[in-house]
Amino acid sequence: MMPSTFLSSAFPAPDQINLGLLSGTRFANACGDLAKQHQLKEDMAALSLLGAISVAAQGRYDVLLPHGSTAPMSLYTLIVAVSGEGKSAAYKKTMAPLKRVQRACYEEYKKESFDFSSKLTAWKATNNKLKADLQKAAKQGEGIEEAQQAHLSHAANKPAPPREFRLLYPDATPAALFEGLQNILPSGALTTDEGDTYFNGAMRQARGHMNSLWGGEDLVISRATKEDIVIYDPRYGMHISIQPGVLDRHMKPEDRDSGWAARFIVCVPDPVRGTRQYHLGASDPGEGWQWADQRLEALVRENLDLLDDPHLPRHQLLFSQDAQHRWVRLANEIEQAMGPGGRFEACTDHASKLSNQIGRVAALLHLFEDHSGDISVQTLEMATHLCSYYSLHFQQVLMPPPQDIQDAMLLRQWFSQLFQQHRWLGIPYNGARQRGPNPLRNTKRLSEAVSVLCFEGIISVGYEGKTRMIYFLNV
Repeated sequence: MMPSTFLSSAFPAPDQINLGLLSGTRFANACGDLAKQHQLKEDMAALSLLGAISVAAQGRYDVLLPHGSTAPMSLYTLIVAVSGEGKSAAYKKTMAPLKRVQRACYEEYKKESFDFSSKLTAWKATNNKLKADLQKAAKQGEGIEEAQQAHLSHAANKPAPPREFRLLYPDATPAALFEGLQNILPSGALTTDEGDTYFNGAMRQARGHMNSLWGGEDLVISRATKEDIVIYDPRYGMHISIQPGVLDRHMKPEDRDSGWAARFIVCVPDPVRGTRQYHLGASDPGEGWQWADQRLEALVRENLDLLDDPHLPRHQLLFSQDAQHRWVRLANEIEQAMGPGGRFEACTDHASKLSNQIGRVAALLHLFEDHSGDISVQTLEMATHLCSYYSLHFQQVLMPPPQDIQDAMLLRQWFSQLFQQHRWLGIPYNGARQRGPNPLRNTKRLSEAVSVLCFEGIISVGYEGKTRMIYFLNV
């Protein structure tokens, strides 16, 4: 008999997204604590935490998708919010366990480097002596074999330099990143809470390589004056926080055309500025976040094994039989929605990556929760609704709606702030034109935005005497 979970659509429509499915999980508890501690939106906290989990896990874990291909646990995440909404706080908190381990390892690396330098000096001195002995034997014509053997034995014992433990590359050139993946660890991530740094840097020009790294593909980079860079089976993530105006200035058509942007999970949190209340002791981490911090550190420390063997086989996470069937159904539904008139007709590049993204997120949730066995259908459901929610954000930012719809969203956001801050139930029409968001002080754009919100039942327009009013119904 077909399980009851299969009776509904596998991929939820926008009005059927239910993030409550995550309630009670360690992931949700951690996100709630993070959001409360720093007074930021939980959807921002959730994507920040997912990004950190992926960096910690991608070097030691893969996920076998139900159609038979192995996918990395890597994610490309993009958080778009204006200054003051908590982007930096979320970034610093979620990356803290990773930086803590990396910092401690770097201190040990400096000590080992000093020891290596001393050992190498001693080795070179002995090596020079043995070379001199070999030259002397060759000149005298006796004892050559013994001198050669001594020299070869010593050469085989040349001290190896210590391997640095580095996962995070906040500001790196493509060459530095690729050399790090080749020579340091085969796992790393570009992480920054100042997205302008990325878009103004040389990494921006490496979109094709970023696409290959997202899929875990081998990377071969030929160079004219230096040795080629060859990276087998790498793992690489990107986690960028940026302000919307900065993103708008930098985004180019080739970012979509190349497929680079389609690989991102995007979050555009609602604003919290003007609604926050500060209290003594409110910044103390809760039990949910304390557990998350420890779990992240434990996952990061599993990567220390790569110092001894960078090519150590990864653990492979599998889906349960029910989850396999469920994933296949949602993948087929997403495929159908890319057709004419479908939900993803205008963003097939994004949709073509969505079932893969859902599989990765399900594996990350399973791993973070420290579940045993295979990935359950319940965990897959959580990942499906979470990714469906962020899919709406992707379409909002990287597939912007017509200008009147964008203006209506901006106007509604401003009305919502007026209601939350002052409990106003309306505003004179001319007041909106004179004091509203700058782009909407244009009479035509304001009129079109008001029409959209009236049609959606968000506001209504009427008169009080001779004054034309805008009334808030559902801001």
